Amino acid sequence: YVQYMSPVKGVKEALEAMGGDAAALAENPLLFPDEETTSRLKVFGELSQEDEIDIQSRFNDITG
Repeated sequence: YVQYMSPVKGVKEALEAMGGDAAALAENPLLFPDEETTSRLKVFGELSQEDEIDIQSRFNDITG
């Protein structure tokens, strides 16, 4: 199970509505950072298909 910032609007509210452990995830600042934190984020530019394949290949070599 991987927890990461969801790019989908409404996920936080859906987790809150589910209650329990899901609602607790909605309060996790690693999953849903506040505005001060997101203001410091940088967008990683798009990669060419060639670069994407190269990076994926290197990642696969590292992770097996």
